[in-house]
Amino acid sequence: NWMPVDPTMVHMAYKEEEEKAKVAIKKLDAILMDAGVQGNVVRAHGIPGEQIIQKSEELGVTMIIIASRGLGKIRRTILGSVSDYVVHHSSVPVIVCRH
Repeated sequence: NWMPVDPTMVHMAYKEEEEKAKVAIKKLDAILMDAGVQGNVVRAHGIPGEQIIQKSEELGVTMIIIASRGLGKIRRTILGSVSDYVVHHSSVPVIVCRH
């Protein structure tokens, strides 16, 4: 079964998610600034691990700090782990923080 989709509703939902992303980026920027950490919050689209590696190379970062959601071994095996991917594919040091 499929349901007809109202393009106006899709557009409104997209705009709402865009606004949420902007607010989240501002909050993360403020956290970095308050902690005295030099860094940038960058938004990317695509496969998360691949995008993190690609953006880190494009920006010439010196370190990646990433959170781990703490998936169980079975879920991590099936779904994969973004932090595992980044650790194994990064050419710069990676710090993984428990979320």
